[in-house]
Amino acid sequence: MPGLVGVVSRDPGDEQLLHRMTDSIRHKLWQWIDNYIEFPFYISRVHLRIFNPEPQPICNEDKSLSIFMYGKIHGYEEKMKELKKKHFFLFGNDPEFCLHAYEEWGEVFVKELNGHFVLAICDHRHKRLLIINDRFGLTPLYYAICNNRLLFGSEVKAILQDGKFRRELNENTVADFFGLGVILGNKTFFKGIEVLSPASILTYDGENVSIKKYWDYDYEPDYRASENDLLDQLIESFSQSIKIRMNDDLRYGILLSGGLDSRSVLGGIRKRREDIITITFGVQGSDDVRIAEAVSKVACTNHMCMLIDPNEVLTPYPEQIVRFTDGMQPIYASFILPVYEKVKAKVDVLTEGLALDLLLGGSFLRRKIFSLKNDADLMTILIERYKSSIEFMAKLFADDYYNMIKHIPLRSIESSLPKEKWHPCNKWDYIMLQNHVRRLTFMGFYPIVQNMMEVIVPTYDNNFIDTILRIPPELRFRNYIYRKFLKRFDPELAKILNNHTMIRSDMPLLLWRAGEKIKNGKERFKKIICRISNGRIYLPDKRRYAPVGEWLRTNDRWKQFSRDVLLNKNAYFKEYFKQKQIETLIYQHQSGKADHEPIIEYLITFELFLKDFVEGKV
Repeated sequence: MPGLVGVVSRDPGDEQLLHRMTDSIRHKLWQWIDNYIEFPFYISRVHLRIFNPEPQPICNEDKSLSIFMYGKIHGYEEKMKELKKKHFFLFGNDPEFCLHAYEEWGEVFVKELNGHFVLAICDHRHKRLLIINDRFGLTPLYYAICNNRLLFGSEVKAILQDGKFRRELNENTVADFFGLGVILGNKTFFKGIEVLSPASILTYDGENVSIKKYWDYDYEPDYRASENDLLDQLIESFSQSIKIRMNDDLRYGILLSGGLDSRSVLGGIRKRREDIITITFGVQGSDDVRIAEAVSKVACTNHMCMLIDPNEVLTPYPEQIVRFTDGMQPIYASFILPVYEKVKAKVDVLTEGLALDLLLGGSFLRRKIFSLKNDADLMTILIERYKSSIEFMAKLFADDYYNMIKHIPLRSIESSLPKEKWHPCNKWDYIMLQNHVRRLTFMGFYPIVQNMMEVIVPTYDNNFIDTILRIPPELRFRNYIYRKFLKRFDPELAKILNNHTMIRSDMPLLLWRAGEKIKNGKERFKKIICRISNGRIYLPDKRRYAPVGEWLRTNDRWKQFSRDVLLNKNAYFKEYFKQKQIETLIYQHQSGKADHEPIIEYLITFELFLKDFVEGKV
C-alpha cells in the first residue's frame, strides 16, 4: 500500500536499499514518490496525491526538523491559527501543522490528533527519528532493527529488501494464523519484524529503539446518564465526526452493505452532501446487494452495484492479495481488487462504517460474558471460541512441528487480555478491536484498497469513541442502543431491513432477535441438506458478498485452483502439514461431506506466501 519506508543508519550508502524499499510498496506506476536522502535519514513516501499532495518532507524554518506523513488528520483549524502567529507555513497542510505543533508543544501534541496517520519526524540536531501513529493503528507501520540500523515500512516486504535481514519464519504467527484465524498482538510472519502498536511514539537515536504509548481505550461506563442523554451525545459526536471529514471538494464514495454501519455513515453524509456515490458488490441475488439497493434508493445516491463473477476474481487476484498484505489477509478477499479497480475512476476517497456494530452494537458480546467474575473465566470463554480450530491443529500439522507450536495459541490468547479492571464485556470487546478488527481490516482490507483510493473511517473518531466508551455494555448488547441511535439519527434508513436479521432496525428487540434466530436456523438447515445429500443438493449462500466457500465446492476453476496449489507435489508448505489430511480436506469440502472453507483458504494463503516471500524472495 502507499505509505512510508525508510532506513536510519550510522553508516552512509543506503540509497539503493531505499529505492528497493520504495519500489516494493509502489504497486501502481501512477503512484507518486517523494524521496529524502540526508544522512543518517533515508526516507520515502509513496502516495496517491489525494490527501496532502504537496511534496515531502516539509522542514521547519531553520531546517532542524523535517517531517514525512502518510494519512489524514481532521479538525485542527483552531490550533493552526495559534501556530500561524509564531511560525511560517508554506502549504498549511496536515504534515506542516504536525511539524510546527511538535516544535511548539513537543510529543504531547499527538494526543489531540484526530484521524489516521503515520508521522516520521527527523530531528537533525540530535540525529534522532520519531515515528508516531494514530490512536487506533488505522495505518500500519512495520519496523525492525538489522545490523544496527532501523528499517521501517508500510508493508513488511519493504524491510525484506535488505539482503542482510534474515528471513526466519515466526512459528508464533503460524500457530495464531491457523489456530485462531487471526494473528494476535503485533507479530508478523517474520521474526524480528513487528507492526507498531496503536497510539505509539517510536524513538530511534541511532543505537536504541524506545516505544511509549500515548493513549489507550478507557472504558468508564456512566450508569447515571439516561438513554436519551447518551443518544444525544452519540448523535452530536458522530455528526461532528462526519462534518470534519467532508469539508473538501474530493469525490467521496461509501461502501454500502446491508448492515447498519455503512447505513449510519450514509445517514450523516447525505445531510451534508448530495454528490455521494454508494458502492455495493456481491453475487447476484445476495442479501447485501438487494438491501443496499433499497438503502441507496431511499437516500437518493448515485449507486454503483458491482456484481461479482467468481471466474473474474481468480487468477491473478489471490496471489496479489497475499503480496499486498504480506500473507496476513486470507485469499477470500480476492474479489476486492477487480471491484475497486473499476470504482477508482469515480471515487477519490472511500468512506467506511468500520466496526460500529462492535463498538456500539456489541456484536461480539454473549450473554454469559456478563456473569463472569474474573480473567480466568474470561480466558475460558475465549478458549471456547477457538477450541475447535486449536484442536484441529493436531490433525493438520506434521507431528514434529505441531509439538513445537501446540501451546502457542493459548499463550497468545492469555497475553491479549488487558490488565485494566474493566467489565468483562469491555475487556472482550477490547480484545476483538485490537486483534480481529485491527489485523484483518487495517492490515488486510485497507492496504488493498489504498493502492487505488484513500480511505476515511468516521466511526473511528476520537470524540465519538470517547462517547461510546461511556456507554454501559448492557446498553450495547444485541444492538439495543445502536438501533435506537439509527432510528433517531435517520428514521428513513432505520425502516429498511438489516442483512443479519432481515428485520427492520426500528422494530422491537423481540422481533429482531427472532429474525436473527430464524436466519441462523436457515443457514444450518442448508448445511444439513448439503451434508446428507453428499453435496448433490447445495442451496446458494446469499448472506455474503462473495461466498468463496461455495466457489471452492461448486465452481470448476476454483476447485482446480485449490487442488493445483495444495496438492502440488512441490508445494513449499509440505514440511509443515500432513499431506494426507490436506487431500482429505479438499475431498470432503468439494464433495459436500463437510465444510472446510476457512482452513482451505488459509492453507492456500500460506502456500502462496511461502512461495512468494520465503522462497521467491519478494
